[in-house]
Amino acid sequence: TQIRMADILPAFQKILEYDGCVCILAQDGALLYAQGDLPSDADTENLADYSSRAWLKKDMASEEYGFQLAVMVPYAAAAEQILGRLAPLLLICGIVILSVILLTVQYARSFSQPLISLTNKIKGVTLENLDAQSSLKLQNASDEILYLNQVFSDMSVRLNKMIEEKMTQQAMQAELKYRVLQYQINPHFIYNTLDVIGTMGYEN
Repeated sequence: TQIRMADILPAFQKILEYDGCVCILAQDGALLYAQGDLPSDADTENLADYSSRAWLKKDMASEEYGFQLAVMVPYAAAAEQILGRLAPLLLICGIVILSVILLTVQYARSFSQPLISLTNKIKGVTLENLDAQSSLKLQNASDEILYLNQVFSDMSVRLNKMIEEKMTQQAMQAELKYRVLQYQINPHFIYNTLDVIGTMGYEN
């Protein structure tokens, strides 16, 4: 990787924030200058070949100036810095996920509650309360459930009207039968009365 001298100083400041080390190496890998603390097991005579599981190392060569720039950062410090920067992001993600869950529960409740109310309304229908059931209103219901409720209410009204018409018709039929029977009884009663009077007069 080719670097310029203008890249070195900003690299110093950035890497030192991670408790790392910025080193300038000769072409043979020997240490020329170091800013920060070197690893305790580092070989300053051949730092270019240094490798450790505890340190993250990156080498950059500059052909223009004939040296190498080695950047070394402890894995633990880098991980701590990364986690520190990720913590707000994780908090935001947690808040977003919790908000989504709460909104989902609220939406499900707002959808299911009117449906439950409509179900209870249908279960509570009897011949005695058709008018009362048809007048019940649903709150915060979707258009589909409101349509079902309106259809059910209209059906209840029509059914109640049909029942009333049927009862009125049956009452009229009963009254008509009573009058027909009364008309049938009256002539027989008059005839029987005259017959009794005639019999009594004949006997006297």
